[in-house]
Amino acid sequence: MMLARWEEAIRMAQGARELFRTLGNRAMEADCLAQIAISSGNCGLIQACISAAREAHAISVEIDSPWGQVNSMVPLIWGLLDRGSYAEGLTLAQEAMTLVNQHGLLMLFFPIAFTTGMIQRAMHAFEAACTTHLEAWPSICWLGRCNAMILPSCLKKPRIAARRGHPLSSGKHHLQNHRPSTSTGRKPGLRGLDFATDPNPGAGLGRSAAS
Repeated sequence: MMLARWEEAIRMAQGARELFRTLGNRAMEADCLAQIAISSGNCGLIQACISAAREAHAISVEIDSPWGQVNSMVPLIWGLLDRGSYAEGLTLAQEAMTLVNQHGLLMLFFPIAFTTGMIQRAMHAFEAACTTHLEAWPSICWLGRCNAMILPSCLKKPRIAARRGHPLSSGKHHLQNHRPSTSTGRKPGLRGLDFATDPNPGAGLGRSAAS
């Protein structure tokens, strides 16, 4: 997936899913389905993305796995966003953020906050989108990727950032000085997501951006 070889990623995840289903490991089966959903979405297979994510979410609910539920809701929300089902996507994003806060799933805070802001932006709720993405800023800085991908919503309403003394208020200058890292030579996905795996992202990242 990190090389953006999405079709190959789908095939491998499907094979892994069959193995975990045979072994009776439902948590890993759900994880494989979430990976299938992400790769399908990046291939433009929107319905396949939504279907795989819904199945992953259903399994995660059945086995009572908060991590699995949120992990599967991320690609599900992306698929709904691409399909234009904004209201359902926003509702799911709010539910996901509630789970993130309740269970301390800080590694999943940024994907949910980022996606929530994108849905708000698609619904022309630009101030809400900017607020959501500004709240996501500490987490993306922690990852070492002061990344351009959260800027579009904020630059639509730069005065919001300026009111709060936020560095995003510097607009184009800030964008030029914080481009995504390309040092690994890896091709990013269509959404440019490249997450670190440090288990201790720090405090203060679990605020409810979806509220």
